[in-house]
Amino acid sequence: MDNNEKIKRLYQLKKEVEKSDNTLLLNQINEVIKKIYSDYIVLSFIGHFSSGKSSLINKICDEDILPSSPIPTTSNTAQIIKDSVDLIRINMDNQTYSDVESYETVKKVNTLNTDIESVEIHNQNLAFPEGTVIQDTPGIDATFKNHEQSTMKYLLISDIVFYTVEYNHVNAEKNFRQIKMMNELGVPVVLLINQVDKHDENEILFTAFKEKVEQNIKMWNLNVEAIYFTSIYACEHNQFDQLKGQLNQQVDDLTADRDGFYDRIIDYIERAQINYLNQRKDGLLEQLEVDEEDIFQALDQLHIQQSLNSEQQLLMQNDRTEQLIKEVRNIIKNAYLIPFELRERIGTMLETFATNYKVGGFFNKQVKLENIQNEKIDNVIEMLNDLLDKQINFQLKNYYEQYMKYSEKPALLKDIYFHITKENVKALIKPQPEVTKEYVLIYSEQLKAFIEKEIVQQQKGWLEKFIKSINMSKLNTAKHTSDKSLLFDNYLNNEKLIESVTTKNYMHYYIHLEESIDKLIDRTYVTLSVNETDEVVNKQNIINDRKDRLDSLNVEVYETFKTVDYFKADMRKLEQQLDRIHNDETKIVVFGAFSAGKSALINALLQERVLVSSPNPTTASITELYYGQQHFVTFKTEDMLLDKLNGISGSVSENMNTIESWIVKNKNKIDYFSDEDKSFASGVIKQYHHYKACLSNGQTIEIDKNEIDKYTTQDEHAAFVNRIKIGLENDFLKNKVIIDSPGIGSTNSRHTMETTEIIADSDLLIYVSYYNHVFTEKDKAFLSYLNEIEVMNEASENFFVINAVDLRKNDEELITVENYLRTELNQLNIVDSIYSVSSKQAIDGYDERFNVFAEAIEHFVDATSKIQKINQFNSNASRIVRSAQFITDDYKAYIAKINRRNLQYDMWQKEPPLEMNIVSRVSSDLNHLLHEQVSYLRDKMKIQLYDVIKSEVNTSQKLNIIEKSFKTSVESKLLNEFQFIVPRLNKAALQSYRDETSLTKTALIEYEIAEDIAFDSFILKLNQMKLSPIVNEIEQLVFPVVKEKLLKNMNSRNELFENIHEQSMKVINQVLLNYERYIATLIEDGIEVLETHIDEKNKNIAEEIIEKRATIIDDRVISEIKRALDQLEVNS
Repeated sequence: MDNNEKIKRLYQLKKEVEKSDNTLLLNQINEVIKKIYSDYIVLSFIGHFSSGKSSLINKICDEDILPSSPIPTTSNTAQIIKDSVDLIRINMDNQTYSDVESYETVKKVNTLNTDIESVEIHNQNLAFPEGTVIQDTPGIDATFKNHEQSTMKYLLISDIVFYTVEYNHVNAEKNFRQIKMMNELGVPVVLLINQVDKHDENEILFTAFKEKVEQNIKMWNLNVEAIYFTSIYACEHNQFDQLKGQLNQQVDDLTADRDGFYDRIIDYIERAQINYLNQRKDGLLEQLEVDEEDIFQALDQLHIQQSLNSEQQLLMQNDRTEQLIKEVRNIIKNAYLIPFELRERIGTMLETFATNYKVGGFFNKQVKLENIQNEKIDNVIEMLNDLLDKQINFQLKNYYEQYMKYSEKPALLKDIYFHITKENVKALIKPQPEVTKEYVLIYSEQLKAFIEKEIVQQQKGWLEKFIKSINMSKLNTAKHTSDKSLLFDNYLNNEKLIESVTTKNYMHYYIHLEESIDKLIDRTYVTLSVNETDEVVNKQNIINDRKDRLDSLNVEVYETFKTVDYFKADMRKLEQQLDRIHNDETKIVVFGAFSAGKSALINALLQERVLVSSPNPTTASITELYYGQQHFVTFKTEDMLLDKLNGISGSVSENMNTIESWIVKNKNKIDYFSDEDKSFASGVIKQYHHYKACLSNGQTIEIDKNEIDKYTTQDEHAAFVNRIKIGLENDFLKNKVIIDSPGIGSTNSRHTMETTEIIADSDLLIYVSYYNHVFTEKDKAFLSYLNEIEVMNEASENFFVINAVDLRKNDEELITVENYLRTELNQLNIVDSIYSVSSKQAIDGYDERFNVFAEAIEHFVDATSKIQKINQFNSNASRIVRSAQFITDDYKAYIAKINRRNLQYDMWQKEPPLEMNIVSRVSSDLNHLLHEQVSYLRDKMKIQLYDVIKSEVNTSQKLNIIEKSFKTSVESKLLNEFQFIVPRLNKAALQSYRDETSLTKTALIEYEIAEDIAFDSFILKLNQMKLSPIVNEIEQLVFPVVKEKLLKNMNSRNELFENIHEQSMKVINQVLLNYERYIATLIEDGIEVLETHIDEKNKNIAEEIIEKRATIIDDRVISEIKRALDQLEVNS
């Protein structure tokens, strides 16, 4: 790796560390960047201040450069650098530096404990290769308090350390601890036993002295490169000449292995930052008074409590009616009640009331006039009430829905309904001699003001009923939370910083690498002014000696308390949770455009050529890889296959009801299909009768390994496959399932549906783009679709991969591509990690880029994906320990708590905590949302249908296929829109249930019920829906005859377009009505899942209550609990 790459990585790390306040590490990184930028080899002399380091260095340099003294004079690091120029530079600890003129100034400054951090002495005459640095650091046990901090900082840039000890103190324990620490940092160490001239053979034999040193090194298990006995004076046993001779060889060896230093320093910086952040995490947890395993549950409770507090505070205020009405006024204010189209109808209506309005004919003119007026009023009322439904009634119900959980009469929500009447409209009309635009505007404003006034009055009456229905006992859970909110924010930000370093995500941040070393390390040149009277600045040396913390299972609690009868019910819950954790599999979905290299990426991860990319996106099936030996194929159903066949033949023939009839109709029209569709259709025609029996219910069969290729790449067989499951005994697949989903951009809408379903049920999403066409319009459209239906949410994690980066011209081009992808994703509010890899290069062994990507996956699987389950387990374990401590510490208080708990249990045994009417309320919410979504879709189709007409009905199209092409486009658009609605409904169901049960969840925790009442099943199953028959009703549209001359004449073309639009909307309205009825039926059927869930949870809670009430606390039980607590303390 060249220096530019190294500096880039270090600079990225620096920018990451800057996000925290770890200034010590930041200064260390600056020094490392400076070393690599300057291409230095650093030989560091470190040790006791009295060990004679400075004198020894002067002798090595053959020049009296450094001051020497029996007191700790080297208060700053001194660097003697072999350079092409003579230069003396002083670096201050405020990121400034200055050049001075003479060695005498250096000596003078260096003996002062001022704000000087280091001194560089650039020397042309040093007898070492250029770039060699002889570094003298402050003594480790220096008197001045800034010495040790400086020692640690400059220790890091050392390629090798000459640990220098004074002869008489060589066997001091501190020396061996310091060498041990340097071993742990990975810094090569040479031990220099200096001032050997003090040896007295009469006191101890030199051989015995040397042997004792070697024994201690062995006992401490130290790694020492060599041992030299030195002195600046000529004496027996002095190895100074050998040391000096070895120094140049050390420089040559270290120059040849520069990457060794880089790897070591990167590892150190990452670990130091994680240790620092973990230390800060401990402080935040202490302030929050929360155990780490409980943090997310506590945060969830905080959010729930904040939401509940806001609601309850409003409802408890004396001016609650005014506050609620204020929001009503906002809803009305934001509503667009009188659009241009309605104003046009109002104008037409008002004209019939003008005195100059004339009715044709001679008889019954008054009757005719009244009929016309009534018709125009009805037109206004119809549009206006439709607008009121969408912009007022819908919005008011949505607003009040959050407060209905406090009401004894939730059915009141249905009473929110405002419509305008004929009498209202008519009463405001003031007949004019002639209707002007000004009067139309005046009347419109008067009508709007009347509506606003009436709605507010109506709402005041409704609110009076609602407020009377509030169960005030439900408004007593408000707690103060604002003081902890900031702490939680700090904690979560700290966690993000830990994750960024742990996963090496910081490597993917774009940075602008400054060319100047001053800019790289944020330093500035100044004119030095030495002040000898400067006070010593005390700095605390922060030692990050805390071990790394991981999300680990607190199984000791389970093992210790599982034999304690009192906690039998709790232990059963923990055992169930433990089982779920151990059997947990991470679902990894790989998706993206066809030909992006998804299969190649998976092969590279597995280091095994398993998957062969299907050349035809039409036949591509879902491929699932798991750890095992068996292989299975699941076939498409008849309906799935027929949908696809009708889709590809839509432009040349009508839809068929059976596959046999389709084959008869289209077997001679294959040449009209696209190339990819030809292959698919030919395969179906050729092999349909062979596979017919397998298609009846989407049959699953076991296959041999040698058949995998047949069902994945041979179109005549692959056309019938929906899903293939491959078992591999590959270590990478342990605890993982990898799903290679159909690519996006296919003409097959079912691919999109299936991919959506798979993504919604995944843990990790890996989106693959191809280097040469990264993030196409189809990529953008599909990700926008996922964002719109909110499938890619916080419950899962997303990685974005740029594949085939081996195709790049250079690294600058790759940076451009990465920045482009990042910018595009940002526009979609997607800020996930980006990994640039080459599957081709990695298939035979991970390179550096691919290794980072694979490690990120492993980290997610090992930690992130299980955090929620582990935290839930640890939270319950901690609760059990707290209960046990409460019982043993204050028995009477615990009994009082049990009595209060049992009173609540009495109530729950009469009326279960989860009310069954939650089901009807969730169902009502879904139907309300469904109606709203369909209404919006109706309006959307009215507008966008004109675009479809212009696109499909024009002179560039063949007249004989215009009708079929138009209907196919409308069907496709409706099908896509229908698919969009379903995930929204599913998400709304989950949210509605959470809202309905938020108070219950809080109460269960308070009264020691461990049952998890969360509901995460989908009410609606998109891949089981039969939407095609609904959209195919567009075929009933009676399409007008289209002739070329009609299209060439503007007036006749506009009339034709209006005719098509009007006729199409009549059919579309019926299709939308049928869709709404169909989904409503599925909601009614699907809601049974929630009924079953509530029934099961109530039963489990009832059983837990019975078990808890049956447990008796006596002296034996208390003794048993005390023993368990004692054992737990011993184990921990």
